[in-house]
Amino acid sequence: MLLCTAMFCSGYNVDIKSAVVHRGPDRSKFGYQAEFIKQTTGPVKLFVTAPHQEVLQRERSGHYYLSDPLMDGKVYVVEWDTLSGFRLLRLLQSPQDYSSYGFSLCSMDINGDGLSDLLVGTPAYSDHSKSPSSYDEGRVYVYLHLQSVQENFLDNITLAGDRKMFARFGSAIGDIGDINRDLIHDVAVGAPEEDDGRGAVYIYLGSSKGPETTFSQRISGKDIDESLFSFGSHISRSTTATSPYNYPDFAVGSPESNAVVVLRTRLIVNAKANIITPASPINSSNDNCPAPARNPAFKASGCIMLQLCLSFSAEDPRGHYRNLSFDVSFEIDTLLSYDVVRRVRLLTNGQTETSVKETLTVNAGQVDCKTYDAILREDQIFRNPFIPVKMKATFALNVTSLQQPLKPVLNPSLPNETTTELRFINKCGEDQTCNADLVLEGRVTHEPVERDMNLNIVNITSEVKLDLTLVNKQETAYGVKITTQIQGRIRFRFATGEQGVSHVSCEAKDRDNTTVGSLVTCNSWSPLAQDEVLPVRLVFDAVSVPLEDTSRVISFEVRAMPSDPLQNPEVNDKDNVVTLNSTKVIVAEVHIDGSSDPKALYVIDSNVPELVAVQRLLVTNHGPSFLPPTYVNISLPYKDMEGRELLTSHNVSIKHQDGSEMQCTPTSVSDASLLTTTRTPPSTASTPATPLTSSPGTATTTQKPMPSGATRTTREPEEPTFGPVDPSRRRRREAGEEKQVETTDNSDQDKGSERSLQIKVDAIFYNTSSTVAEPSTPFFYKWSKLPSAKVSTIIYIKSSEGINLWIIIGGILGGIVLLIIIALILKKLGFFRRADKAKLERLKRQSGYYNKRRPPSSAPSPADQKT
Repeated sequence: MLLCTAMFCSGYNVDIKSAVVHRGPDRSKFGYQAEFIKQTTGPVKLFVTAPHQEVLQRERSGHYYLSDPLMDGKVYVVEWDTLSGFRLLRLLQSPQDYSSYGFSLCSMDINGDGLSDLLVGTPAYSDHSKSPSSYDEGRVYVYLHLQSVQENFLDNITLAGDRKMFARFGSAIGDIGDINRDLIHDVAVGAPEEDDGRGAVYIYLGSSKGPETTFSQRISGKDIDESLFSFGSHISRSTTATSPYNYPDFAVGSPESNAVVVLRTRLIVNAKANIITPASPINSSNDNCPAPARNPAFKASGCIMLQLCLSFSAEDPRGHYRNLSFDVSFEIDTLLSYDVVRRVRLLTNGQTETSVKETLTVNAGQVDCKTYDAILREDQIFRNPFIPVKMKATFALNVTSLQQPLKPVLNPSLPNETTTELRFINKCGEDQTCNADLVLEGRVTHEPVERDMNLNIVNITSEVKLDLTLVNKQETAYGVKITTQIQGRIRFRFATGEQGVSHVSCEAKDRDNTTVGSLVTCNSWSPLAQDEVLPVRLVFDAVSVPLEDTSRVISFEVRAMPSDPLQNPEVNDKDNVVTLNSTKVIVAEVHIDGSSDPKALYVIDSNVPELVAVQRLLVTNHGPSFLPPTYVNISLPYKDMEGRELLTSHNVSIKHQDGSEMQCTPTSVSDASLLTTTRTPPSTASTPATPLTSSPGTATTTQKPMPSGATRTTREPEEPTFGPVDPSRRRRREAGEEKQVETTDNSDQDKGSERSLQIKVDAIFYNTSSTVAEPSTPFFYKWSKLPSAKVSTIIYIKSSEGINLWIIIGGILGGIVLLIIIALILKKLGFFRRADKAKLERLKRQSGYYNKRRPPSSAPSPADQKT
């Protein structure tokens, strides 16, 4: 104790007797953080935090209870009073429960007004709006202390870091001084649990409006050393003692790694670039070219001189950097994309270039310039006289040759590039304005062409072409812009000109997602003189038009205007727009054929149990497109015209090309017909050479009772159900000579009952009519006449009523007996004797019968002489 008194205690000047103790609520950890308030006038103020404020509430019974030990956090603003000591001025409340509001506290001038502002950390803040399981992201609340309102703080600024779960952003807040040399202090915020506990520190730059809400730099502990954990748990105040440039440095704690990290700030270099050009506009033809630029290969019509100048400044009180090197990129005529059409080129080392890259050394506090000779190409200027020549220079600090370990850096708040523009003197008269009058015409063609149909036919057409013709009626148009607005979905392929040579460059862009369509923009930079014609062909992919759309028409609204509406205006825009349409269709040539098996049925007896006939239909698609889903309507008559039942049951099935079969059900029944519908599937064939063929559909009709499956009725067409009747039979029927034939239906459902069908004709033609319905898709090319076919089955009526069989047999036997009796009588009369025959011959000779039959001759024959 004596040693302390002699050597050290005499210098001990902190008086504990005058110390003032200000106590906060119990169990609130009042005094966890404390910061004095800096202000120009008035009493001294102090910030004090109580991050674990407990809330006591009293019930009606008089008892007290503790709501939650960590529910509420508070910050107390107290003021020193010479009489009573500190007194409470204002209480700042936690914006969220359980957020550890006031866990960290920082009093600093963050807006450069000379007053202390307050930054309060809440590392346990959880943003449940992003995710219900998001916890401990952390926030920092900034309270600006305004001069005009001494007791109030504006709390409209919140810092959030990267908003990562369990980062505990705001666990530490530190005033790190003015690191960017803008005369306003900056702040660092720690997030020690970020990156799986490695930790990170966020740098926020101060401004006249308070800290920027977007951090300027994020420093991760693992980027410094892989062994660091809880980096950002504590942040010290800054110091300039460790900096070679008198810049602020600060330390960051990493307690779980038993380490502290000193972060040093780099020297900031403020650099500026400038391009010096001749006065605009310039004459493209002059004699200012140096000897190297007069090479005929360069095609120079004139030259200009350009200068690229750089300068820099830095707060380097010790003068470490008298000069610095910069990597420079200088590019010219950048508005023209293609290098070959650029009008101005830089002359370097005997060559012409549109861009150069080199390293320039600049002295501190001076402006150093690099001079370039640029040649002008009038052949390219004539194509694009109105587009300005844009020049761009970018630079970066070259630190490879610097020896210091802490190398300088460019100020990121200043631009590292510079641009300028030049224009040419045009040849459009004194007013420097070229008045063009463009007239646009166009038509749509489809390739390949099918049957002289100018349509986009499925399976045939591959390209939709817009053939455009653009004519200029007045002064030269230096550049033309053609825009095509498309209603519908179709893919643009390319653009061509006359004889396949393209004079335009095109770009297609989709419009917003809410509207179907796209925009194709084409530019032609070739001058279009008076009465000159510019042909343009835009080619689209015909197959890309989807068949799912509701409209089959693709509409193209094409507009042509001069590229520069100010110096090259259009005098009459009424004839600058054309609207062209392309229609996509499905063309299917469908045939339907039918046959009956057997072709004829025979009714031999009136008591016939049932008659069965099979009728087959063959539906064939000859293309060129596929046939979409459709229906085949088959009409089956089941009663005669007098209402008597003829067809008692039916069975209709369809067999597809792949061999599959399906049964068809009736859709309607009327008094004279049965309408059966079958569905034809679409073909997936993509070549017209392979037409869609539906295998034969089979309709089987029997004499069974009608099924009760119909749900609605329709009327049969007014054409006769049966075929023609023979006129002779009709006359016989009218005369009452035709007999009635009775038939009995012996079906299972009507067994025991008899129905009489009065048939007064000898043949019935049972006709079924079949029609292919037109597909319902809007893309289908409508038929002039629906494909149809009729199939007939002939029913012959043969009655077995007549002469009894035994009578016929008896008649035959009786005839045989009669013939035998006649033969016996002739034999008795001698009809079969030879004498009578000889006598007959003699009588013939005597009568001269044979002499009459012989031809005349000059001498008698020996037989005659003998006779």
